[in-house]
Amino acid sequence: MRILFGLVFVCLAQLATAADEAAALKNYLTDDVVAVAHCDLSAIDPLKVLQWGSSLGLVDTAEHDEAAQFATTAQARLNELVDAGVSRVYLLFRVSDVTNRGTSWVVPVAAGGDANAVLEVLREVTTRKQDVGQPKFWETVDGVVLGATTEKQLEHLKHTRPQTTRDLDDAWAAFGQGDIGLTVFGDDDSRRVVREMFPPLPEPLAALNGELLADGLLWGGFSLKLPPQPDFEIVIQAKDNPTAASVAELITAGLGMIKVLPWEHPTLEAAAHEALISRFAPQVEAARVRIHLSQFASDAQQLAILLNPPFRSARQAAHRAERMNQFKNIALAFHNYANKHDETLPAAASYDAQGKPLLSWRVHLLPYLEQQALYNEFHLDEPWDSEHNLPLSAILPSVFVDPDPALRKLHAEGKTTYVVPASDGTLFDSQQGSTFKEVIDGTSNTVMLVEVVPERAVIWTKPEDWQVDLDHPLRGVKRSDREWFTTAYCDGSARVIENSISEEELRARLTKAGKEVVPYP
Repeated sequence: MRILFGLVFVCLAQLATAADEAAALKNYLTDDVVAVAHCDLSAIDPLKVLQWGSSLGLVDTAEHDEAAQFATTAQARLNELVDAGVSRVYLLFRVSDVTNRGTSWVVPVAAGGDANAVLEVLREVTTRKQDVGQPKFWETVDGVVLGATTEKQLEHLKHTRPQTTRDLDDAWAAFGQGDIGLTVFGDDDSRRVVREMFPPLPEPLAALNGELLADGLLWGGFSLKLPPQPDFEIVIQAKDNPTAASVAELITAGLGMIKVLPWEHPTLEAAAHEALISRFAPQVEAARVRIHLSQFASDAQQLAILLNPPFRSARQAAHRAERMNQFKNIALAFHNYANKHDETLPAAASYDAQGKPLLSWRVHLLPYLEQQALYNEFHLDEPWDSEHNLPLSAILPSVFVDPDPALRKLHAEGKTTYVVPASDGTLFDSQQGSTFKEVIDGTSNTVMLVEVVPERAVIWTKPEDWQVDLDHPLRGVKRSDREWFTTAYCDGSARVIENSISEEELRARLTKAGKEVVPYP
């Protein structure tokens, strides 16, 4: 009997907590909120998620150790938040978030919890690395921690708290049980945009138009339960049964299109692929379309096989984008350096009075890469491997760290693959440094920075770069693991060059005054 009363008490306590959280959230659901995401911190076990993802091959082997370290750290911070009274974190999406460059955060703290402790943890976690879209401003209001990307957004969140006129109880019931969920319900403005701007689709999806989405659907979203018992569900609430049936037919038609696409996969048979796609078949009940992967755990292996190629492509695309951004930042730093030094670029290395090379250009560019403190640590009149300077080679600035996890071992040795071409005729062939006036081939045609193959990596402080063999300029940059390599040009742009480029064209791009004709990129 005591056990029964205990269970009843626990259930009632959980229901009360959920009700309190729902009430706290509704205080911030103004009519311009178009979607809400939630995450149940108490249900997340980062190490188990990592283990599950690794078993399915979704975690790159080269990234596993770093991911495990991150998961351990994340678990410790999650525990701090849960112990301080946090159960769920909510993200509110508005159309105005486009100008704010991020969403609003609402973090209810249970009665008796420590809202100030929650505030400090969230501030520390989100200010350590200021990514785009990450909240920068936090404040506690009536036991709720609020986060925003701009002060204006935070003020709006603090002072405008009317109840929404929309009835969203059914939506919360549909998605509230998942560890992670997203509910999209739109507002008048977003529905108008969809109604007027949604593009026409070909058959058999022609009926999927802006009018159906804006006027026929009330809300929709997904709910996900994390390992060890993963579960996934999508729910779409239509205005009536006929509309729900139409939506289900369109989903079925879309799945049919996927099934008949030419199927080539090294390990997943076509029949297994079709069976897996069939798991997404929609069900209609009470004007509601539901897709429930009831065999999610058993299907996960095949699903992972199916998703591995696009996951791998997505990772490579992310690495490529980050690398391009790094090259743009380095190119900008070169320009800022030149602006401060009579329009003269740094030489590939600094030299002493006897002409002995001391430190790489990468060291002298540090003040223009937001690394002034590290720059101040160097003895600029000593070589890179002096007793004082050598230990600093172990501190590799992130801008010189290739995002590909396969290069982590090189980075641990203080090595980078980001170098300049330093042979005769290139931009960095002078001990005094070149000027942009010397680039008569055109700044948009002349390479100033290049990514070499890992075998040619150099210690970042060492005055060593790519000694180009202009007779065979692809040696040192042509990749065996992908079809392109990254470069930055004297005009500040970053571009990729395909391995298929001719030696003649690459040679023309590497020289600053060769007077060659370079094709427009």
